[in-house]
Amino acid sequence: MAEDDLDAETAAYFESGGDKLPAEKPEKQPDTATDKPAESDPAGKMPDPAAEADKQPTTVPIRALHEEREEKKALRAEREEMSRKLAVLEDRWATLLSMQQQQDQAQPAEDPEPDPNKDIFAHNAWLKRQFDKLNGTLTERQQQEQQARQAAEGEQRVWSFWHQDAAAYKAQAPEFEDAVKWASEFRSSQLKAMASLYPQFANEQGIAQQINTELRDLVLTAAKNGISPAKAVHDLAKSWGFKGKAPEPDQTKVIADANKGADAEKSLSAMGGSAAPGPKSAEEVASMSDSDFAAWLEKNPKGFKRLMAGA
Repeated sequence: MAEDDLDAETAAYFESGGDKLPAEKPEKQPDTATDKPAESDPAGKMPDPAAEADKQPTTVPIRALHEEREEKKALRAEREEMSRKLAVLEDRWATLLSMQQQQDQAQPAEDPEPDPNKDIFAHNAWLKRQFDKLNGTLTERQQQEQQARQAAEGEQRVWSFWHQDAAAYKAQAPEFEDAVKWASEFRSSQLKAMASLYPQFANEQGIAQQINTELRDLVLTAAKNGISPAKAVHDLAKSWGFKGKAPEPDQTKVIADANKGADAEKSLSAMGGSAAPGPKSAEEVASMSDSDFAAWLEKNPKGFKRLMAGA
């Protein structure tokens, strides 16, 4: 289609790059008087296809052209954006490759493998060095495992010694367990107060780990100096303020004193004197065994009546 075949509005659309759309024209209604098709062909000829083709409209729908143009513009913009991103990626990849090459050049292989086809003796020496290096690595790993095993066995010996010494000391100081519990709670409160300075003391696990470390050092130091670690912990608790429980009265001594009082009362009553003091309360009498109470009652009937009257 030649440029002269376009009307003024269509030509303006193409010149403006699709920005200026021509006004849509209303479709022409057929005139019943003038556009009425011929009822018959007087010449009796069939229509010519070439002539009918020349009669087809020579203009293209403007809206379809505009939509196609916008679609092409969007595709072109998308292609340009993808090209830009690809260029950035290629540039960064090239930069990484360059940096890697520089590092490889700056740090050559410590012991490159010689070419066995050029120098078989150098290659055999290189193989020996590699074997020695591998053997040294295995030896170092075995030493680390042995050291870890020895450390675990040492820890087990320390705690075994502590438990044995604590069990033996407990027979001499029954309040030892209370002292250990009190000292542990007291030390925990101290460590919690330092949590702002030492964050590991903000939880129970960190506090327990610290107390176990301190106890381990105390056990080792006490054992080195020939001191009972259990006694050292007991003394430490006392120095921190542990008071312990008040000792309970010896029941054997109470019964013995009661028997002495009964004998004195009996002897003094025979002489007309005052009796020696016996149990001072009904609770002390109630704590006596049946045999001891029967023996005491037989020797001191007046004292029991006097005690019950006072109660």
